[in-house]
Amino acid sequence: MAHVSFSHHCGALFLLFPVYTQLIATRNRAQKLALLLLIRGWPQTGKRRFPNVL
Repeated sequence: MAHVSFSHHCGALFLLFPVYTQLIATRNRAQKLALLLLIRGWPQTGKRRFPNVL
């Protein structure tokens, strides 16, 4: 009985894994884009602090 529920859980996990990884990739891309926009929109004092980003 426990083996059946375990295999069912693994099947659901296997189906959800690509969606989960895609969600993580999208969130990471959004965070990088927000960070880039934040650095670009920063005042000149902030840009002088990160000279090698752009």
